[in-house]
Amino acid sequence: MSGGDRLSDLPDDLLLRVLYFTPAREGASTGALSKRWRGLWLSSGALNLDARLAEKAHYSVFFSKRDAFVSAARLSLEAAAAADNPVTRLTFRVGSGGSYEIREFLYNDIVNMARSTRTPDVVTELLSFPAARRVEELRLAAGDPDNLTRLKNEEIEYLHEEFGELSFLCLPSDTLRVLDVTSCRGLKSSPGVAFPRLASLRLSHCGVWIEHLQDLIHAAHVLATLHLEFVKVRGFSAGKGPPSPQPGEGFIILLHCPAATELVLDRCRWVKNYHESNGTTTVKIDAPRLRRFRYQGLLRPFTLHSQAPDLARVDLHILPHVHYHGEKDSGRDLVTFWRLAQNFSNAKDLKLRVNMLEDITVVDSESRAKLLCSFPKLKRLRLEGMHKLNGKTAAVAVANMLSCCPVLRDLRLNLTMAQPDLNRDDVRGRCFLEKKYRQQGRS
Repeated sequence: MSGGDRLSDLPDDLLLRVLYFTPAREGASTGALSKRWRGLWLSSGALNLDARLAEKAHYSVFFSKRDAFVSAARLSLEAAAAADNPVTRLTFRVGSGGSYEIREFLYNDIVNMARSTRTPDVVTELLSFPAARRVEELRLAAGDPDNLTRLKNEEIEYLHEEFGELSFLCLPSDTLRVLDVTSCRGLKSSPGVAFPRLASLRLSHCGVWIEHLQDLIHAAHVLATLHLEFVKVRGFSAGKGPPSPQPGEGFIILLHCPAATELVLDRCRWVKNYHESNGTTTVKIDAPRLRRFRYQGLLRPFTLHSQAPDLARVDLHILPHVHYHGEKDSGRDLVTFWRLAQNFSNAKDLKLRVNMLEDITVVDSESRAKLLCSFPKLKRLRLEGMHKLNGKTAAVAVANMLSCCPVLRDLRLNLTMAQPDLNRDDVRGRCFLEKKYRQQGRS
């Protein structure tokens, strides 16, 4: 095999695609390779800023590096715009170090994060540059990836909110199509701000008041994709009021997504306000255009406020109550599950994963008549879960599902036998079963 510079033999279009995802520091260094490479990275249309922080140095050194980082970002944005290749994709990641160092870097001091800032924070400053006002795809992420991925089968409870509130006013509202934010304290709505092109929104490891999230959705009338992953969704703040609950519903959180065709709710926690999470929270979704829906979380009262006639695929993963204390109300949970299932009667493809099949089994005929629903369009069903060693209830659970699906064509079962010597309510036992379940699922 002969040597040589094979990379330079690639066409410019392919090189630009590689540079589109390359961190800015590495992208700029390619200019030293040859004349051809000198301005190539500025033509990719993307600027990927990556600030990796070590333990905090002396105060003056730390903040001089921060100011140098912002200045270099501004120069890169302006250079791309001057070359008639404006940046349309802006990524900003800050990590390593500890939470204190990250917040100091972003806000100059901790006081500035929670109060009216004396100096602009890094994100606001970056987005205030004229060359950043044409960005179409904006991705912001902060924090240690290990901390953000430690949760496996639990809903989010404690947040590492490195970014403060993200104000609508600082965003490039006229051009923005994609907004992806990780580790943010929340959104801050502003009257009159519209996002006419925003089609995709993803929030991960964030805390958000429902009214501010709803304001953003209403300001983006073409928002088709909404992903909430490890988000603590808080009810209405002071002076705001939730919908009036029906008897037995408890507190209600209503999410209205008029244009959404894809909705993901992944291990989110739904709470009444910033601190209080006691009581039952009913989640109501109004998404009449929904086509794809994925939910991973605890079993809770959950309804589709309006029918979604074009609903094609539904993925439900009901997590076990790992930290559940006290006696379970199996009858109540059974009713809650089948009421949840009834929301997706229009689905054509259903993937259902539960902890124990016995938890969704309807045994007696009277209860079957009351609880079981019909899936008249369902053609593909995948059912996953564990079952007891010598129990026959799992077979009844499968029969329950089959009786609800008159036109089913494709059935896939991934069932795991639970170990009889482990307590289902024991955390270590659950972890063992979950690990065993995943191993069998890959085989």
